[in-house]
Amino acid sequence: MLRKVGYSQLSRKFPSKIADELQQTNPFWMPGIGLGIGYERGEDNGLTRDWLHRSATDNQRYPTPAEQIRQAQMQVLQEQAQSAQQQV
Repeated sequence: MLRKVGYSQLSRKFPSKIADELQQTNPFWMPGIGLGIGYERGEDNGLTRDWLHRSATDNQRYPTPAEQIRQAQMQVLQEQAQSAQQQV
């Protein structure tokens, strides 16, 4: 699950070298496990915060569970609209 953290929290939780690297290289790539960890500022429920996220090898951020649900809902709505158009 994606956790909300600020940079000050990030620097306490990660060794300073990794926290500094995250600030300079976003995402911070870990080739040994094939994963990038990055951060970005975003909004959730009216709160603007810094977020940690996972990235794939192509620097594409993995969607959060909430984003996956929204994407699935949008896909269902699009399919329903296409089906309704075909019936007309």
